[in-house]
Amino acid sequence: MELSELEVFDRFRPILNIEKKEYIPAFRFKNKDEKWKPPVYPDYYDGYALAADYYDQIRPHAEKGFFPESLFAKRAPNETPSETEYIRENFQQITLSVFKDYVDTNGRATHRNNWSIKFDESSQYKNELSLEYYLNHLPEWGSLEYFNFKFLPPNKYQDAEGVVVIMPQYIPTEDVNGEVIISQTELISPVPRFYHCTSVVHKSEDLYILKSDEKSDVLYYDKPEKMGLVFYAFTENVIYRIYQTGKLIDFEFAIEIFWQHDTGIVPVKTVGGLSTQIDNLTIQMSPFMYAVDTLNDVLIDASMLRGIKAMTCYPFRIMVGDPCDFEIKVDGEPLNCSGFGYHVINNNRVTCPSCHGKGMKDRVSPYGTLLIKREGNVESGDGIDPTKAMYYAAPTAEMPKLIREEIEYGLRKTYDTLHMKRMETGATGGTQKTATEDLSDQKALMASIEANTRQLFSLFKWEIEVIGKQRYGEAFVAPSITEPVRYDLFIESDDLKKISDSIAAGQPAFVIHTLIYNYLQKLYYNDEQSKKIFELISTTDNLMVLSSDEINQRLSRNIIASWQVVLHDSAINLVNNLIAENPDFLTQSLTEQREQLIAAAQAQAATVPQGGSTALNAAQDRINSIIGQS
Repeated sequence: MELSELEVFDRFRPILNIEKKEYIPAFRFKNKDEKWKPPVYPDYYDGYALAADYYDQIRPHAEKGFFPESLFAKRAPNETPSETEYIRENFQQITLSVFKDYVDTNGRATHRNNWSIKFDESSQYKNELSLEYYLNHLPEWGSLEYFNFKFLPPNKYQDAEGVVVIMPQYIPTEDVNGEVIISQTELISPVPRFYHCTSVVHKSEDLYILKSDEKSDVLYYDKPEKMGLVFYAFTENVIYRIYQTGKLIDFEFAIEIFWQHDTGIVPVKTVGGLSTQIDNLTIQMSPFMYAVDTLNDVLIDASMLRGIKAMTCYPFRIMVGDPCDFEIKVDGEPLNCSGFGYHVINNNRVTCPSCHGKGMKDRVSPYGTLLIKREGNVESGDGIDPTKAMYYAAPTAEMPKLIREEIEYGLRKTYDTLHMKRMETGATGGTQKTATEDLSDQKALMASIEANTRQLFSLFKWEIEVIGKQRYGEAFVAPSITEPVRYDLFIESDDLKKISDSIAAGQPAFVIHTLIYNYLQKLYYNDEQSKKIFELISTTDNLMVLSSDEINQRLSRNIIASWQVVLHDSAINLVNNLIAENPDFLTQSLTEQREQLIAAAQAQAATVPQGGSTALNAAQDRINSIIGQS
C-alpha cells in the first residue's frame, strides 16, 4: 500500500529530533587542543551505528587522505608528544595498494568479454531515444556499465550497507495555457547515484529516507543562505523532498512531491556484501573487513618504522659541555645561571635565555669543532679521551629490520586472507606455496568473486529495470543479459602459457585439447553464435593439437584422410558457408552439425589438388599459433 505524504513525514519526525540534537552543537567552535573522541553514531535505526563503524574501519585502507584517529589516539609506551605529532604529520597510507589489488582482482570477472547484453529491437523508441543509446550515454557517468562495474565496486567494498538510488537530475516541464506541467514530449532522464550508509537515515521495505548534500534556503541573521538540510524520501511510486525552511535556528521542515514515478518499485537498493547476523540483527559486511585488523597492524608498524628511520638518520648527539655561566643584570645586580638553567628574579624562577633551562652550554666552535681543555702545568684539563668526547645515540639496525619483517608478514597474511596473489620479493621471507595450496586459494577466491559478481549483476539488472520504467513506463522492455558463467581468473597470457607448457612437456593430446577448448570457451562464450561455432569445431577437428609436421607425417602414411586436413585448415570458413546456405544451421543438434561439416570438408577435399592446402583465415591462424604450428 502506497504511503501518503503525511505518513512519510510522520516517519521522518524521529529523524528530525535526532538531527536537531546533532545539528545545534555544530555552531560551537572546536577547541584546537580538544582531544579526539570516538564517534558516537546517531540511533536512526537498528544497525545504523554498526554499518557506519564498519565503513569507518575500512576507510583508512581505501580512501586517500583519511587519517585513522582511532589507531593513534593513545600514544605507545615511552612515546613523546613530539613523536606522536611527527607520526601524524608524516602518516602514509601504505595499505591503499592492497585495496586496489582487491578491486582489480574482483573486477576481472566483470570484464566486457565475460558477459553480453542484447537489447530488444522492437521498441517504439529508436536511435537516440532508445534504451540502449541512453544507457551507453548516461548523464554524469558516460554509461551504466561504467557506473556499475567501475565506479560502484570500490564503494561497495568499503561500505556494503551503502545504497544505489535511481532518480532524475531534474524534471522536464512545459507551459500549457499558463500552467507548468511535466513535459509530455521530453523523456525523463533518471541516473544512478551511490550513497554511503551514513546518509541513509531510515530504511524499511516501503520507505527509504536519505540525507542529501543539497542545501535549502533558510534565514541566517535575517539573510537568505543555503544552509538548510535537505532529505529525500523514496516510496514505491513517489519521491518526496523534505527540506528545512524558515529561520535556521527554528529547525522547521516542509515536505513536497519531487516526482511521482508510478513504477511500483522503491528506487533504492543496498549494494550488499556478506550477510552477517549479530543477535537479531542482520547486516551486510564487506569481505574486506576480514583483513582490516591485520592492515591496521601494518599501518601502525609502518608509522613506527618511519619514526625509527628518522631517529637513525637524525640521532641524538651526546658530548661534553660546560656549566652555563650566562649572566644578566636586574636593577644593576648581576645574576648568573651557574649551571642551574634559571635565574631567580623577584623570588620567581625565570628560564635562562641562553641554555633554555638545560644548565649546560656546548663547546662547539662556529666552525663545528668540539674544543677540549688540554692538561697544563697548573690546570688539570678535562681528563677525557678526545675520541670519546662526542658520540651519537640511535636505535640499532635490528629494530628497523624487525619492524619491516612484521610489515611484510602482515601484508602476506592479508593477501592470504583475501585469497589474492601477490608478487613476492626476496625480502618477504615467505615460503613458496604448494600446488595444492595454490589451487585451494584459487577456488576460495573464485567462490568469493562469484558471489560478488552475482550481486553486481543483480544490481545492474535492477538499475536497468528502474531506469527503464522511470523513463519509458509501460513501454519498457528488459534487455537480455548473459552473465559470466565461469570465474577462471587467469588472463589470456596465463592460458597461452598453460597450453605452451603442456605441449613442451609432452602432455597427452586430450589434455592440450581441453586447455585449448577452455581458452576458446572463455574468449567466446558471451557471444552465443561464436560459442556454438567453436564447440562444433573443437568436437569435430581431431587434428587441433597436432603441429603441421605431425599432420604431414600422418597424411603421408595415410593415417589421416585429406578431408581431415581440409577441415582442420578451413573449419571456420566451412561453418560460415553452411550458415550462409542454412541460417538455422546452428539450431540443429550437434550430431547433425558435425555430419554436415564433415560432408562439406570431404566435398572440398575432392577439389583440392594433391599436396594443396586451403587458405587459413585469421581465427584459424590464432588457434594454430596457440599450439605452436608454423
